[in-house]
Amino acid sequence: MRQEDRGASERQPQTAQQYIQSVKVEFGKLVKNYRKREGVKITQEDLGDLSSISARTIHDIENAQKAVLDYETVEKLASAFELKNHEREDFFRTAGINVPRSDDIKYDWHRAIFDFYKIQELPAFVTDTLGNLHSINSYALTLLNIDLDDDFSALTTPTNPNILRFIFDPAFNAKKLYRSKWREYAEINVWLFRYLSVASGHESKYHQILSELQTFNDFLDIWETIDSYKLPNPPYKITIYNEQYGEAHFTAAQSLLPSTANERMLLIFYVPEDEQTSKVFTNIRKGVPKMAFQVNTHQVRYFSRIF
Repeated sequence: MRQEDRGASERQPQTAQQYIQSVKVEFGKLVKNYRKREGVKITQEDLGDLSSISARTIHDIENAQKAVLDYETVEKLASAFELKNHEREDFFRTAGINVPRSDDIKYDWHRAIFDFYKIQELPAFVTDTLGNLHSINSYALTLLNIDLDDDFSALTTPTNPNILRFIFDPAFNAKKLYRSKWREYAEINVWLFRYLSVASGHESKYHQILSELQTFNDFLDIWETIDSYKLPNPPYKITIYNEQYGEAHFTAAQSLLPSTANERMLLIFYVPEDEQTSKVFTNIRKGVPKMAFQVNTHQVRYFSRIF
């Protein structure tokens, strides 16, 4: 292999699975270091008693063998080690979970998101009002034909993964997914982006997203005529043609939740409109493990497991 080829190969981005495994390795080392640090030096069994986590799970974490590094498990370990402030933040970050500083929140934002996905049996995701994706569950990924490994490079963008980018970027082939309904669905989302983002018009992140979207001709075509667009009355019915599970008809239900930065966050889930779609969603639940993924915007763009 030539020197320049070897260097180019070394710079290739990790797949989602490679990244998740590297996080497990680093977090396992950190837990072991805390357990054996000077003045503590407790066994895995002792740590299990302190954290209400089995010694077997402690062993699996330290050896990068635990299937999921979820918020609840990391929180129990942080409490057992009595970690505070920056030490606690670094502990969570090493596990691939960004947490706000304690003085930034009045409630446990990450616990709210964890609970939302834990009880959710429908395709669901969380965005801000600009359409930036905060997190998404495995049911929504499956319904929308998104594979985190195959689409990892496409999701690595100058800005956050964005709902509008999913609609307009040919890499995601949304026209095939929505077929004859694509234009209608695209117009609704552009209108919502235009008017929900009014308060963010002075912020750099808004202009970054807009600049990125304007590289897509279909977006420009709709954007230039959106002022004369008449938004249909809600609820907005969506039709998707999933090659594996079939046709699905649903509406998007949502609720608002303030984020750690005082932004409004939208908790969105898809509600089936008919018996056929109920069966589609049931088959997805049977065929796909229940998981949720968070967009981690610290240093690089990637998805980490919430549970």
